[in-house]
Amino acid sequence: MQHFHTCTVRIWVLCIVSMCCAVACAPKRGMPSRSSDATEAERPVASGIEGMRWVIRDNPRPMQTTIESMQVSGMLRPCNLESLRTLGFLAFVLDEAQLDALLHEWGGTPALERVWFGHVSSWKSVATTTVSAERLISIDGRAVSGFARLYELEFRGWTLPTLDGSAATLEFRALVDSPTLAGLPTRRGEDASVRGRLLAAPRTLALQRNEALVLFANPALSLSPDTGPDAAPLPTPADVLLNNRAFPDRREVLVFIPRFADTLPQPLRDAATVPPLEPTAPDAPRSSP
Repeated sequence: MQHFHTCTVRIWVLCIVSMCCAVACAPKRGMPSRSSDATEAERPVASGIEGMRWVIRDNPRPMQTTIESMQVSGMLRPCNLESLRTLGFLAFVLDEAQLDALLHEWGGTPALERVWFGHVSSWKSVATTTVSAERLISIDGRAVSGFARLYELEFRGWTLPTLDGSAATLEFRALVDSPTLAGLPTRRGEDASVRGRLLAAPRTLALQRNEALVLFANPALSLSPDTGPDAAPLPTPADVLLNNRAFPDRREVLVFIPRFADTLPQPLRDAATVPPLEPTAPDAPRSSP
């Protein structure tokens, strides 16, 4: 009996020691100590779209100066989102490596939200707000009433691996709807993915590997005129959609980055990396005996 109790005690001691070792060796959870650690830890090894939301200081004139200088240097490249431009949006493509420099020029952000979208085949909302009926907003330079409407910016996107290099496709559209009827089609037979009325028809653009898209409210439209009455310009749909509620003196910038995993089958990867054969000279004709 005493021998049985001794064995039992030894087993319990071994179990406790094993549990302590497992806890000590287990990876610690929680926020990484550096932002670079957070980036590497949270970035999935997969293909898809990654998004970020910056909250920068609402200071239109220095922001516009930075945009103009970076356009001259070629760091910022405008992209064709004309239908969103009439709503006050501005979009640029830049190398992903230049994102930190752009954010630094705009004064940094006290809050950075990062989200993994993956492949988004259905429309997904990235910004939404309600505008009161009494508030006037500017659409394509015209003052219109808010009509107590719900304004929404949506996107979808996916990546396509190819032999010539992967590429990503992004699409954006803007909608206006009644807050009480949000999510319902407006007419019989209408596509259920279209809620309310399209303010901006869907626009498509392509991003290559190591490129990023930044989308924000055009700061030039928020500048007061140098001459005439000192009246603040009317806000655009982009202004009200990307106005940060937690930081009233700041505005939001949306960043979209395509990520590409090596998803090509092995035979295709080998075909893409093997150099073509050198042409050989034709055999000389043989002389007849």
